[in-house]
Amino acid sequence: MRKNFSGYFREDLDTTKYLWQNATFVFDTNVLLNLYRYSDAAREDFIRFFETVTDRIWLTEQSVYEFLNRRPDVVKQQMEAYTKTLTTIEDIKKSLAGAKGHPFVSQEVHEQLEAAFSAAKLELEDGRKKQEQRIVDDPIQEKLHLIFDGKVGEPFTAEKLKESIEKALQRFEQEIPPGYKDKQKLRDNQKASDLRAACGDYLIWRQLMDFSKGNDRDVIFVTDERKEDWWHVVAGKTVSARPELISEFHTETSKKILFYRPERFMELAEENLSFSLADGTIEEIQSTLATSLTAEEAWSKAKERLWAIDVEPDYETVVKTSLARGQGFHKQKLRGLLDYRPEEDEINKDTSRRAFLFNELLAVEKDMSELYKELAVDDLSIEKRGHLLGRLKRLIKLRESISHRLTF
Repeated sequence: MRKNFSGYFREDLDTTKYLWQNATFVFDTNVLLNLYRYSDAAREDFIRFFETVTDRIWLTEQSVYEFLNRRPDVVKQQMEAYTKTLTTIEDIKKSLAGAKGHPFVSQEVHEQLEAAFSAAKLELEDGRKKQEQRIVDDPIQEKLHLIFDGKVGEPFTAEKLKESIEKALQRFEQEIPPGYKDKQKLRDNQKASDLRAACGDYLIWRQLMDFSKGNDRDVIFVTDERKEDWWHVVAGKTVSARPELISEFHTETSKKILFYRPERFMELAEENLSFSLADGTIEEIQSTLATSLTAEEAWSKAKERLWAIDVEPDYETVVKTSLARGQGFHKQKLRGLLDYRPEEDEINKDTSRRAFLFNELLAVEKDMSELYKELAVDDLSIEKRGHLLGRLKRLIKLRESISHRLTF
């Protein structure tokens, strides 16, 4: 059974250990681009790993092509992220300014927050300047050039590239992985750059298989792709790489392949190669997904996560929204509210409405209290601090909205 359906079976422990000691490590485009999104410590861990196994690393030509073309946009996105976080800090400081702006925050905590905001602002401004400098003078790109010099595949000939793109388009229609989820990127099928961008995943896959077959090499492939044309997802949980990919690789090359996302890969590098990581690197890699999305993906996820109380919200909708963001002790109470189905006339009673809003206010204040504690930690990454500040800003606005409604 395993022989004919290899993609549906995990490699045994001995085989996995052998591959970690002998296979070639191949990194996808997004792994390289994420180096611009990591903190200095996390980035240095990846660079050290590349240097430690320098005789076992390789990149497809398509990955390098994509990296060089997308790098300026990623740097620009990071600059904008710094700017937005600085704006968020200023908005929060204004919200907390004056005695009436922070009735639930003690003077001592307020002073600590002011100091933390000032330190964060200096760090963010310095980080933004570094990102801006990378547009014209990029030490990360130069470092990668030195590490991967001579370890990049050859480009396809014009004929081979055309043939591979045609194959990719055929696979799109049949939803054969990888890459068919990028079909929407194809805006002009007569434009070479659009074709190459839309078919990029398949081109990487084709070059990866050609490398393995031509060099008789097993492969450990590291990618930060999250789409279902790379991963087998069941009930929202990633089970494995797509079985079709593993089977195709084995059929085409007679070699073995393991797939990992960056965070899992670095965890196993510690176990299998005695490679040491800085504290917090794994957690930071995991959290970087939120900042590595395209604009459309980010907006889609933002719409899923954003919550607000309307002027006159539907009872069940508000409770469900509160439950989705609820934490700790009040989450159980919110579930009780959802199970309790009041009659329409009871919902409209002023006493019920005010009691419900007051409970909401308590829940928001508890969430804000937890955020203040998290923000007081000194060694937060810029990405994490920005995420927390964004949450705090939304909570402050929600508190103001609820407080206003309680006065009427």
